[in-house]
Amino acid sequence: VYARLMQLEDQRYFSPEEFHSFLITSHAGIRRRAAIAIGRIGDPRGLQTLFDLLVDDGNPTVRATAAFAIGEIEYPD
Repeated sequence: VYARLMQLEDQRYFSPEEFHSFLITSHAGIRRRAAIAIGRIGDPRGLQTLFDLLVDDGNPTVRATAAFAIGEIEYPD
């Protein structure tokens, strides 16, 4: 899973469907790493996913990572 996240990040490829599978897992480390990847990819389509993670995730570390990842996406609005 981590290798796939790194591959998507390296390719700068954001697929909402594929990332959804990473973000619904019970493993907080995977959700956290997925949030970092979304932020580093920088696709503004990932913002809503990160906002949802920030609000809904029960793990404070994942929420903090989602907040960081939102800041990584350079979006003018």
